[in-house]
Amino acid sequence: MSITKKLRHLFSARRTATKRANRSTRLFAGLEGLEQRTLLSTMVWNGGPDGNGTNFLDPANWAGNVLPGNADTVLIGNTGNNPEITISGPAQVYEIDTTRSMTLEGGGNCQYSDQFKQ
Repeated sequence: MSITKKLRHLFSARRTATKRANRSTRLFAGLEGLEQRTLLSTMVWNGGPDGNGTNFLDPANWAGNVLPGNADTVLIGNTGNNPEITISGPAQVYEIDTTRSMTLEGGGNCQYSDQFKQ
């Protein structure tokens, strides 16, 4: 193969690779990011270290030690000796699904967006 043919082949291969790179860039140029979204999650009551916690507003009584928020479904099942759970301050959740007794105490205020299941 002559030097001229080798150079032509070399430049032709580079042009083809550049065209492919430009084509793939153009394909992705039209994508847009999604808006911020809030996803519903499920928070599980574990009753704290001994399973007998009673304070709804104590993060230690929740799996992961995090209080549920207004977009969360709350699952409260059997733990420890199943003491009654008390809500003694403001709490906002999406849904409460419980097999336990619960008390609103001392002007406690519980807002839920969907339903209360017992």
